[in-house]
Amino acid sequence: MRPVEADLLASLGRVATPLDQIAAEQISAVVVKGRRLRLAGRNDTEQRRLIAQLMKASNFKPDKPVQKSERRLSPAERFAALPDAKGAN
Repeated sequence: MRPVEADLLASLGRVATPLDQIAAEQISAVVVKGRRLRLAGRNDTEQRRLIAQLMKASNFKPDKPVQKSERRLSPAERFAALPDAKGAN
């Protein structure tokens, strides 16, 4: 497994599906080819376009982060949630 492929799969934040693995492999191959072209002083525009196209087509996205509560707790609610506040009195 290429380092780029491993990084893509690790960044998912979830267990990779077989489709994720295929997408990561394809994207990795294009990224590596683009890097080689750049190092050789050649144009890598086609590889960049292909990477964007593959990312969109494969829907290769990490899990959405866990969202915080929409409503903030009031100071009284935060105080009531403290372990010592419940048993006090």
